[in-house]
Amino acid sequence: MLIKRAIDTSKTTVFGYLNQFKMEKAKDLLTAGQTKISAIARSLGYKHATHFTAAFKKYFGFLPHKIKMSVLMPFIELDTDFVLLLEMFG
Repeated sequence: MLIKRAIDTSKTTVFGYLNQFKMEKAKDLLTAGQTKISAIARSLGYKHATHFTAAFKKYFGFLPHKIKMSVLMPFIELDTDFVLLLEMFG
């Protein structure tokens, strides 16, 4: 009943509501940075990661690996800075 009311209020279809839920869940999992894209795709019911990637791009406008890279980039830069620091004093 609550889902039906939410769908009626938002003027979307059941499929649209389910897709929105899946994409937001995927975004949360990707920003956590611990899970592979293929594992996320399977956990959301996609048979192939390519289908998930296409759906993600259609929904958000960019590929899922962009989120993973934005999450990992500070650590990569930190690691690079640490190596440079070690080289200076080592």
